[in-house]
Formats: sequence, C-alpha cells, structure tokens
Amino acid sequence: PALVGERVMALLAGGGYAEYAAVDVRHTLPVPKGMSMVEAACIPEVAATVYSNLVLLCGMSLDPAQNNPAEDEQTSLLVHGGTGGVGMHAIQLALAVGTRVFATVGTEEKAEYVRLLGAEPIIYTEHSFREVLLAETGGRGADYILDVVGGKYLDDNLHTLADGGHLCIIGLMGGAKAEVNLGYMLSRRLSVHATSLRTRSDHQKAEILRGVREHVLPLIESGRIGVGLDRIFDMEEAAAAHEYFDSGQHR
Repeated sequence: PALVGERVMALLAGGGYAEYAAVDVRHTLPVPKGMSMVEAACIPEVAATVYSNLVLLCGMSLDPAQNNPAEDEQTSLLVHGGTGGVGMHAIQLALAVGTRVFATVGTEEKAEYVRLLGAEPIIYTEHSFREVLLAETGGRGADYILDVVGGKYLDDNLHTLADGGHLCIIGLMGGAKAEVNLGYMLSRRLSVHATSLRTRSDHQKAEILRGVREHVLPLIESGRIGVGLDRIFDMEEAAAAHEYFDSGQHR
C-alpha cells in the first residue's frame, strides 16, 4: 500500500542522526496509530533482528499451538542480555507465541524487570545459566538461544541446547573465537548461526520487513509487545546517550 504522506519508521544501514535520510521504500513500516515518532524509532532495528533470526533463520513457530502443545514439551528460548533492546523484544515476541523464555541479566533489578515481562531471569553473576536452564527444563535444554556474547559462551551455549536446537549469535561482546566440539554437535544435531543485519542485501532486508509488518506489527499495535523505551536524550546529548548505553545500566 502507498505510504505517501504517512508517518513511517525505517530500517537504516546508518546515517540515522542526519536531518534527512534516504531509504529504500521497502525498508519502511507504517507507524502504529497513537505511537509517537520517538517510540517508533525503537522498533525497526530490533524487530527486524529478532524476526530474521528466531523466525526466518532458526524456524521458531509463530503458532502458539506448536510452541506449547498439550502432549509435548513446551518450546523454550534462552535470551542473553534480557534487558537490552533486542533482548526485550525477543522475550516479548516469544512469549506472545507461546514459547517459554529464560533470560540472562546482570543484576536483581534487571531480573525483576524480566519477570515483569513474563520471562524467567538467570543472574549470570550468581548462577550458571547452563545449570539453571537444564534443571528447569528437566535436562531437555533450550530449543533456541539468542546470543550477544559470542566466543566466551559458545561451549556452555551448545551444552544448553536441546537436541536439534539452534544457537544464533548476533554479537561478540565475549570475543570472536572459541573451540567447538563438532562431534558433540553432530550427535545432538545442533545448528550454530552467526548473523549481521546490516550486511544483508536490500532484497533480504525487504523480505524481513515484510514479515515484520505481517506478523510483528499487529502484536505491537495490540500491546502484546511494548516498545521498551528507557530514556530520551536531546540530539546535543548524543555522546551522553552513547555513554549511558555503554554503561550497561540501560534497558
């Protein structure tokens, strides 16, 4: 549908601080009614990241009946960095489609915030996420892991996955290198994906945004998924905003 004259939000490859930004029209989404432009700016990047990785790449179903069947184990997701922008969106999307969600956080305050969203927090400074998740799932493990840490967590992530599980690495906060036991992966039919949204082609981004518009925007419009806006900075305070983000105190 034509978007001429409409309020839109866009997935940008960069340049978002400019006064004007040129963007492929296929990379735009209509701003939900009643939502401010500031709130709308929080959506495209995180929504596209989560949908492209969990749904398109790892195959997480958007059908609650498949994720929480009466006769079988409930599908589960482990999110590292549960109070980050991507983490919060992933938690809410997964919960909205019937998936059980665990999330690692650094403090009790952040743990409480994750609980309010409906997920089960694991404070990584106090507990082994591997031990907690396996105990909570009766040894089965997680079907999906969305990871921003990378190398440091690779071995524990793999041993936290259920048979046939998917590990999706979208960040390297804990390093870019690690050794992997391919024999263990082979015997458990495990998959490891490492992805970047920015390096995808315009066509791929358009397909991702089409899915977000069809499947995710209705959940945002209905209030099932919140925006998660933490703080607002004036443009003149851009440096302070980055410092706040890097401090790890944000959510």
